[in-house]
Order: sequence, then structure tokens, then C-alpha cells
Amino acid sequence: MQTQPILAQVVLGYSPMIDRERAISATRLTVFPARPDMPLDAAALLDAVAQVWPEGAGKVSLNVVSETLLHDLMLAKPSANLMLEVPAFMAVDIAHSEAITALYSRGNTLLLKGRPRSELPREVLPCFKHSIIDLDDERRSDAPPPPGITRQITHI
Repeated sequence: MQTQPILAQVVLGYSPMIDRERAISATRLTVFPARPDMPLDAAALLDAVAQVWPEGAGKVSLNVVSETLLHDLMLAKPSANLMLEVPAFMAVDIAHSEAITALYSRGNTLLLKGRPRSELPREVLPCFKHSIIDLDDERRSDAPPPPGITRQITHI
């Protein structure tokens, strides 16, 4: 395995994502820029991740802390086993709608990170499979939704 220069420019953290049956369903990889003022290469990050998790090697959820890097990753073509966590403030911004719908149409799983302060654009709503919500912000219960409401996004 060759060394990737991008790995010297980021700090990585990882944790398992465990489903209701207590099985590991994916790995959550959190990516922090080591120097926030330095631009990072999205393609280089995808190459480094693909060395450890090639397509077919299991699901990986990328939790990217840099808005610029996340935007560049959304425009790139990550492999289908990479799930991207999109912060709610980016998901509601119509400037990102085209990139979100393109990722979804290529088969990437998208996770909505946080509770949006306003409605998601209609075209991006079906693109998100799960919502990642802190327990303190959770308002849902296991009760069925109100009449006329269909929940399509499960929460983690």
C-alpha cells in the first residue's frame, strides 16, 4: 500500500455504525483538515479511502468537517460504498441540490446530518436515506406519524 500525501493533511477518526440488531452496518470516518486554511484535494481523499475500503469492501460514512472539502466531494464521483453525511444547512441550500441529486442517481447513500431549520427542497428530500440526529435534538418517537405524513427518512 502506497502512502497518500492527503493523509498528512487531515486528522481522521473512525467508529462503527451499529444497527438495531447490534451488527456493524458501516464505518463512520470523520475527516478534519489539519490546517483549515489549506485547500484539500477531494480526489486524493477518495483514492486514500478506496485503498482501505474499495468498492464492495463494506459501507463507509464520510463525516467531513470541512465545508469546502465536502462540497468538492459532492461534485466528485465517490464509489457507491461511500455514504456522504450532508449537514442540514447544506441540504436546504438550493445551490447544492444538483450535486445531491447527482450523487443519489449514481447510487450513493446520503445521510442528512442534523435537523434542518427549514424544509428541504422537494427534489432533494427523497435523496436522503437516513438522518443523523443528536439525542438532545430528537423529537420523534416510535409512534406513527400524524395522518397524511409519510416518513421516508429513518433516523440514526
